[in-house]
Amino acid sequence: MGAEALARWRTKTGEMIMPGRFVPPLENIGYVVDLDFYIYEQLLRAMKRWKKAGKELFTISTNFSRRNFESGGKNFAGRLKRMADHYGIDPKYIEVEVTESVVVENVDELKGCFQNLKNSVSALRSMILEQDTPRLACCLRYRRMW
Repeated sequence: MGAEALARWRTKTGEMIMPGRFVPPLENIGYVVDLDFYIYEQLLRAMKRWKKAGKELFTISTNFSRRNFESGGKNFAGRLKRMADHYGIDPKYIEVEVTESVVVENVDELKGCFQNLKNSVSALRSMILEQDTPRLACCLRYRRMW
């Protein structure tokens, strides 16, 4: 069993705004990293509550924008691990999904970040969000290598 933690924006009138409308502007102004880690922290808090209530944890994936992988994602892996440790959640229950734009635009930076994840967060499972794009093939093969 698995699940995915997703960002949605509910307005005061109850309208649900999908990420395609609010994530690109956040990426453009640099606030999407804050959103990514807000969703991640909410996920960890929920998992901590479930664990405390004696419920069995299962894998949940969460999305991270290309902005997290700029400069090779130097602090990304460490931040994920520190936050999981803070909430007492084994990283084996977290799956990191990255958007297609990361794969297409930042292959070298993504490779560096994957290496950081491999080196510093060995239990953290990572995956690339699979989409119907032939351009992902090389990166998906790279992912399987580690």
